[in-house]
Formats: sequence, C-alpha cells, structure tokens
Amino acid sequence: MTAHTDYGTDVRIKSPVGYLSINNKQDEKRWAENFANSQDQLAQLASEAIAEFKEGKTKPLNF
Repeated sequence: MTAHTDYGTDVRIKSPVGYLSINNKQDEKRWAENFANSQDQLAQLASEAIAEFKEGKTKPLNF
C-alpha cells in the first residue's frame, strides 16, 4: 500500500519542502500587497496614537 499526500494543486511540487517554499513566497507576496494597500489606515492609526500621547491618554509600558 502506498501512502499518498496531496501537496496542493500544483502538480510540479513533489515534496512538502517544495510545497512550503511556494506557500511562503505566496504568503510574503500577499503580506506585501496588504501592507502597501493599508498605508492610509496605518497613517490614520499613527495620527490617533500621537494625538492620544500628546493629550496624556497613554501610559508607559514597563517591560
């Protein structure tokens, strides 16, 4: 009896290492795209954080 493992839909991938390598590259691309598309939201969050800091609404984290 031969065990069969599905490494995704890409028939060129013959090993779990190859599968993970392809998936990591795809994940990195998605993260980069999402980060690039969220710059306006990040700028808004940063502005809010700076305003709260200036208003004394923040507390230092003592690690």
